[in-house]
Amino acid sequence: MRKPWQKISSKIVHKNPWWQVRADKVICPDNRPGVYYVADLNDFVSVLALTDDKKSIYLIRQWRYPISQNSWETSQGSIDFCEKPLAAAKRELMEETGLRAKNWIKIGYSHLANGFCNQAFHIYMAGNLTAGEKKLEETELDMIVKKFEIKEMEKMIEKGIITDSPTIVSLYYLKKYLKK
Repeated sequence: MRKPWQKISSKIVHKNPWWQVRADKVICPDNRPGVYYVADLNDFVSVLALTDDKKSIYLIRQWRYPISQNSWETSQGSIDFCEKPLAAAKRELMEETGLRAKNWIKIGYSHLANGFCNQAFHIYMAGNLTAGEKKLEETELDMIVKKFEIKEMEKMIEKGIITDSPTIVSLYYLKKYLKK
């Protein structure tokens, strides 16, 4: 099967410690030459820290500069170079919430915005939780951790209070998993 887009060459036009943008010279599906800009980012994890009764999840509230508002989200973070997704999930949950989990199950995988970037996220359910000390980064010092019932989270999504796509997708995968 022929790919509808053909990459001729690629050039990095911006790079910083977190991501890069490349300009790919392409042949479009209609055989016109063009340029397609792609943001390259490391994959990340989204962790659903589930209570023992399987009715509540711990969420993080933090200020998100690009949207100029606080956002309720699952514990999330980039997968470091050469790090396995599960190791990143364990690290992010501990750093952001102080929680540790004995039970880990990968329940999903999704692309974030595949029209302009290649980033995807691995979704984990963490259970049998114990509390510990957080290890927040300097940019996370305003972070708040709070437990929400799943039903309450659904209402927050409906009301536009939770708008973070990875959190919404993660909840979808969790609900599917819990129905099994």
